[in-house]
Amino acid sequence: MIVVRVMTIKDYDDVYELWMNTKGMGMRNLDDSRSGIAKFLERNPTTNFIASDGNKIVGVVMMGAVLIFIIQLCEVIIVVRELRRS
Repeated sequence: MIVVRVMTIKDYDDVYELWMNTKGMGMRNLDDSRSGIAKFLERNPTTNFIASDGNKIVGVVMMGAVLIFIIQLCEVIIVVRELRRS
């Protein structure tokens, strides 16, 4: 059964292994290092998730506050456009 939960720095080794074994996944030395990911998780503690199947991490979603703002802005623009059409 797949379980989704908030990512913590304790997940880093398994997440890194998943990234390294995913074709086409690019890594940046500084940002994707353990310390870089730790800082990102500290800044965005509720917007990063892992999916696990038993003890194996099978998916990762990492999103910062700026991306969330952009998504919310796009939702507002869509609503405004719909209201104009009415």
